[in-house]
This record gives sequence, structure tokens and C-alpha cells, in this order.
Amino acid sequence: RETDVLSFPMWEESDPDSVAYLGDIILCPKVIFSQAASFGTTFRQEMCLMAIHSTLHLLGWDHMEEDEKQEMT
Repeated sequence: RETDVLSFPMWEESDPDSVAYLGDIILCPKVIFSQAASFGTTFRQEMCLMAIHSTLHLLGWDHMEEDEKQEMT
């Protein structure tokens, strides 16, 4: 199934200071373009939001719990 963004961290949560490189972010412009239209944002705005969202994941943020979900929104 297609998705808007994927994050692949390069460090272990137990030692986040071990490397300066956080990981990889893969954006899917096709999905993000479609999302932008449905959310009422521009393609550029949505790309920026997805890059920020994915970076937060690489920094250890999550949205599995409702309180964490609200913080990331």
C-alpha cells in the first residue's frame, strides 16, 4: 500500500547520541500531492509537514498513544 512518508532511524533508542546521522526519510510526492488536495494545503506545505513529521520520528517521537498523537499534530 502506498504511504506518504517513511522514516528509517539509524540509531538505537538506548544511545541516541552515538551518531550524528539520524536516518533516512523517504517521501512519496504522488501521495503527498493527493493529501494536500484533501487537506486544503499546497503541495509544498504538505511536503514540509511530512518532512518535519518524519524528522520527529527519527528523533524518537511516536504517535501510537493518543497523548503523543496530539503532541505531534
